[in-house]
Amino acid sequence: MGTLDDFMAEAEEKMRHIEEAQRTFERMEVTGHSRNNAVTAKMRGSGTLTDVSIDPRVLQRYDAKALGGFVVEAVNDALRRLGEANQAIWAPLMAEVEVELENSR
Repeated sequence: MGTLDDFMAEAEEKMRHIEEAQRTFERMEVTGHSRNNAVTAKMRGSGTLTDVSIDPRVLQRYDAKALGGFVVEAVNDALRRLGEANQAIWAPLMAEVEVELENSR
C-alpha cells in the first residue's frame, strides 16, 4: 500500500489531467451546418456562439422564416458536435476512473 505522499501525488496528477482536459475543451471551436450548408455556426467549448455565416445566395431564395430555421439547424449541429467533442475529451479520463473503481472492489 502506498504512502499518503504517493496518494497525494497521484491525486494532484489526476487534477492536472482534468484541468488540462477542461482547458482543451474550452479552447476548442466547432462548426455546425444547416442541412443545405446555407448557414454555418461556430461555437467555442465554453458555449459561446462566435460566428454565424449565411450564404448570400440563400438571401435571394428563402424568406426570413426559412432562414431562421437554417440558423437554428446550424446552431443545433454545432451544439451536437460540441457534445461529441466533449465526450471524446472526457472518455479516456472516465475510463481510467472506471478501471480504478473496478480495481478497488
